[in-house]
Amino acid sequence: MPSPEGSTLKLNPPKRKPSFAIETTGRNAPCPCGSGKKYKQCHGKDE
Repeated sequence: MPSPEGSTLKLNPPKRKPSFAIETTGRNAPCPCGSGKKYKQCHGKDE
């Protein structure tokens, strides 16, 4: 549906970036959750 100005309405929302990327977190790096533990001892245990 065109607007009165002649432009079209865009229905695509802007793409959002993730707050942190688990894939790029090294096992010995601090966990991105902020616990202060190493990733492998916190959220990396399941992998």
